[in-house]
Amino acid sequence: MNLMMIIYITIAILFVIMLYKYYKIKYNNSVDDFKKELVDIDMYFYSDLYLKNSKNRKVWVHLPFERNSRKWDSFGSRTTTSLNLAYMTLCIKSIIDWCGQTYDIIIYDDTNIPSLLPDTTVDLLKLSGSLLDKYREYCKLQILNEYGGIMIPPSFFMRQNIKNIDNPDIFYVCETMNDTNVSYSNSIISTQLMGSNQNNQELTKYIEVYAKELKEDFGDSNHFAMNYFKQNGIPYIDGKLIGTKDRYNNKICLEDLMSNKKIILDKNHIGLYIPEQLMKRTKYNWYCKLNEEDVLQCQVFISYYMLSE
Repeated sequence: MNLMMIIYITIAILFVIMLYKYYKIKYNNSVDDFKKELVDIDMYFYSDLYLKNSKNRKVWVHLPFERNSRKWDSFGSRTTTSLNLAYMTLCIKSIIDWCGQTYDIIIYDDTNIPSLLPDTTVDLLKLSGSLLDKYREYCKLQILNEYGGIMIPPSFFMRQNIKNIDNPDIFYVCETMNDTNVSYSNSIISTQLMGSNQNNQELTKYIEVYAKELKEDFGDSNHFAMNYFKQNGIPYIDGKLIGTKDRYNNKICLEDLMSNKKIILDKNHIGLYIPEQLMKRTKYNWYCKLNEEDVLQCQVFISYYMLSE
C-alpha cells in the first residue's frame, strides 16, 4: 500500500469519526432541549370553567386511566398513579405544542364523564375489560357530537398542526392498522382519531346505531365500526398522514415502531400514532416504565422519531 493510499484511508476514518461526533452532539442537544422545555399540562385538564370559557374548536384527549392525584406541574412529571407512561407524556406535550394556539385542548378521564355528559346513566368506574372499552367509545362519540372538535389519542406524537387535515364541517374517522384480529385485512377504518362538528347528522345516526348494538352486545367493536363506516361512506384520514402506513402504503405495526429499522413516512404526514397495544404487550412493558430522558435515548423508531426534525 503506497503512502497516498494510507493518507486517503486516514482522512476517511477521521471524517467518519468527526461525522459521528457531530451527530452524537446534535442528538444529545435534542434530548437536552426536550428536557428544558416545560409545559403546564395541568392547565389543560378538563374543568367546568375551562369548558365554559372555551371559544375555539376543541381537541379532546382521553386518558385511559384515572388522572394522577398529583398535578402534572411540568413536562417530566409522573403520568399515572400506577404507570409511568413517559412516552405518552411526550405525545401529549407534542399535541399541546402544535395545536395549543389553534385549538382549545381538553384532557379528560373517565371521572369527568358525568360532568361532560350529565344524562349518562352508566358509571364507567364500575366497568372493566371490553365492556369498559365499548362504553368509553360511546361516551367519546357523544362528547364529540355535543361539543364538536377532534378526538386525538394520547399516544399520538404530532409533527404538524392537525388543522392541515382537519375538516370542521363533517364527521370523519381514520385509517389504522390491524394488530389484533387475523381475520381482518391490514387496514381498519376506526375512531382512534376522529373529528366532527356539533350535532352532526351522520354522527348522530352512528351514535343511535352504536347504542342499539351496545345493548345487544355486538362483539368485536372494530369489526362493527369498520363495516358501518364503509357501508355509509364515512370519510376517513389516510393512514399515511398519521403514521399507520409508510410512504409506500405498507402497514406500520407495533413491532416496526419498537425496532431500530428505518421507516420512511409520507412527506405530508402530521404525526405518528403509537398503538394502544404498547401498554398491553408484556414484551414492551420495559418501554412503558422508562422516564422521559430514557425514552428519548432509546434505540427504537418511536424515540428516533420524537427527536427528528
